[in-house]
Parts: sequence; structure tokens; C-alpha cells
Amino acid sequence: MADLTVEQLLQHELLECNPDLPLCKAAQLMRENSCSSIVIVEENEAVGIWTEKDALAIDFSNEASFSLPIRVVMSSPIASVAAGESMHNVALRFQQQGLRHPLTAMDSEAKAVSPR
Repeated sequence: MADLTVEQLLQHELLECNPDLPLCKAAQLMRENSCSSIVIVEENEAVGIWTEKDALAIDFSNEASFSLPIRVVMSSPIASVAAGESMHNVALRFQQQGLRHPLTAMDSEAKAVSPR
């Protein structure tokens, strides 16, 4: 795995939403698509990400939380990596920085990096 590049592990289909989507709708989209994260896109640019782990930090005992726009709780900015970078280097950097979800841009389109 250490010899693999980011490009070799790209996930081309990403679940996306706009920053004003309520959390309940974002969670519904994630469930319907069996996806553990959703990329928040504004004006064709990835501006944030929201993950299952992020959802654990929200107090859903307060019903108002369900209608919060996802922009309020998304992680931003998104860490990006170069397509040609080695997965070894990415793993080390992300471990040191406590990050989990890198994105890369190829052909002006965001792609997620994930193990196959």
C-alpha cells in the first residue's frame, strides 16, 4: 500500500449537498446512499465535509439541531492532496494532523481518497 499513489485510490462518486441543507436532510442522504460523509459544495467548489464522526458531536436531544444548516457544523477547510502523492506520505501527514478525509482535484472535479 505504501507504493500506491492517491490517484490509484480515488473514489469518483461523492455525495454532495449545498451549505444550507438542514442536517436532517444531509443525514437522510447519507443513509440512503450508504455513505459515511457528505461534501458541502458552494458555487462548484468543495467548501466543507460532514461525516458520521462529526454527527456524534451534535446534541440531537435539542430538536433545533435537526434543522441547522450543514454549514454550521461542517469541517472546513478540507484538506487536499495531490493526485501523484504517495499514500504513505498522505497517511503520515494526516496522522500527524489528526485528519481523516482528504480530497483531491482532478479535471476540476473533487474526488475523495479512500481505500478500496
